[in-house]
Amino acid sequence: MTPCILAGLGLIIPAISYFSTISVALYYGLMIAMMTVEKEARQIGIHEGTKYTGLIVLDLSGAGAPGEVIVAG
Repeated sequence: MTPCILAGLGLIIPAISYFSTISVALYYGLMIAMMTVEKEARQIGIHEGTKYTGLIVLDLSGAGAPGEVIVAG
């Protein structure tokens, strides 16, 4: 809900149009959510949310290398 509010306000009020950028609105929405939940819920969310991060980064970076070889060849 917060990212939608921030993006909407950024579109309506030109002085804060920075918040209408989707990535900025999502980032600030995440920060507000992290500050408003209790510590235990925050730790569970971080643990569950980052469980497969390494695998995803490895997949994405590994997929880029063969693509570069194909393009270069």
